Amino acid sequence: MILYKFIAILYCKLITFYEKLFLKKHIQSKDPLNIDGYQKFQCKHELIEKLELNETVKVNNYLEKLVLKELYIFSIIEKIFIENNLSNKISKITGYNYSIDFITAYRTYPILEKEKGGNFYANKWHIDKPFSSNNLKVIVPIKPISIKGGGIKILSKENTKKISNLKNVNNFYTMESNLNEILVFNPNQCYHKAGNPENDQIREQIIIQLNPANNWSTNLNIFKKQYLREPKFPIFSYFFDKRKIIC
Repeated sequence: MILYKFIAILYCKLITFYEKLFLKKHIQSKDPLNIDGYQKFQCKHELIEKLELNETVKVNNYLEKLVLKELYIFSIIEKIFIENNLSNKISKITGYNYSIDFITAYRTYPILEKEKGGNFYANKWHIDKPFSSNNLKVIVPIKPISIKGGGIKILSKENTKKISNLKNVNNFYTMESNLNEILVFNPNQCYHKAGNPENDQIREQIIIQLNPANNWSTNLNIFKKQYLREPKFPIFSYFFDKRKIIC
C-alpha cells in the first residue's frame, strides 16, 4: 500500500508537470472549477431522454452497471460536448483540451443501515490518486437528483488540503441536479464520495473521465471499456488506443 501511494503520487506530479509544459493552451480562469474544484453547468435541454442499453450488469446488491450502446455513447458525447459547447467552456476555464477516455453509467440503491460500513459504490471519502491533478470527471444525471437522492459529496480543494480526519468531514458540497445540468469536478484534488440514497430513492447517472490532450477527442475503445473497472494511470492505460478528434 505504501509503495502504491508513492508510485501514484510520483505519477501525478510527473504527468501534471508534463501537461502544464506541453498541453496547456492558456492561463486558467478564476471560475469555481479552478477555485473550488467543482462547477455545475446549465445545458440548453434535457440531456438524457431515453437510455439505449446494451445490457445491465449487477455488481452487488446496491449497484447495477448500465452498459450503454456504442452509437448511443457517441451521440451523448456529441450532445454534451459539442451541441452544448461544454468542451469550449471547460477549455476556457482550465486551459486544457481533453480526451474523453472512459464512460460508465450506473444505478445505485440505498445501503441498509447494518451495511453502511461497507464500500459498495465509492461511498467512502477518497481522492483519485493515480491521475494528474488536471484530470476531470463529468457527472450527467439520468434522473433528477434531489437532496435525498444520494448525489455525490465533494470537499473543495482548500478543505481537502486542510482535512486531517476523514471521520469528521463537514462543509462539503452535495450534488442536486435537474436533467439539463452537468457537474464537472476534479477528483484528484478534491475528496469526494458517492452519497447514499434515502428510503426508496434510486440514483442513476453517467460519469465521464477526461484527461488532458492536444485536442478534444473521444477514445474509440470507450464502449468496450465499460466492462472494465475504471482505468488508472491514464497515460499508460490508454497509450495504444486510437482517438477521434471531435473539435
